[in-house]
Amino acid sequence: MKDNKVVKPTDGPENYARAIISLSKRYTSTSVFPGNNYVDLAEWILQDRNILRTKSGLSPKPPSLVHRAGATHDLVVVYYNADKKWHIEGYDSEKSQELHGDMHISAGDVGQIVFIRGFISPRWVSTVGSKYNVDPEFFRRHMDFLSGTAAQILQNHMW
Repeated sequence: MKDNKVVKPTDGPENYARAIISLSKRYTSTSVFPGNNYVDLAEWILQDRNILRTKSGLSPKPPSLVHRAGATHDLVVVYYNADKKWHIEGYDSEKSQELHGDMHISAGDVGQIVFIRGFISPRWVSTVGSKYNVDPEFFRRHMDFLSGTAAQILQNHMW
């Protein structure tokens, strides 16, 4: 008799990244759900070579995007409702793993709003995607992967 285990869609940033990469390799000849729309997203995620490497189960520290003056800005801000009171947590570019590990900000809490500012790294896409079970289609549609071809199309239509 088989075990009927409930499998979570993602277990962490690394598994979220692996799922997108795996999806991008599905073809119409081998799958009813091809992933050709996700090839650019997968290639972009693979630019962060450390995203799929871990040492003793700990994820590597993401590259620093701190301003030269040493000041940091909140790249991701989470507003969450706990005990009928709104709380705010800010995460700078170096704290992606802290967001994923924060238990008081769980994806099941009522009343959460997540703001993302600026261009986020592949590590952050994997962290936010795995924490909140974000469909990769969201990132595919809202991030500009095809800026080079878009400029060529605009130039052709201007003539």
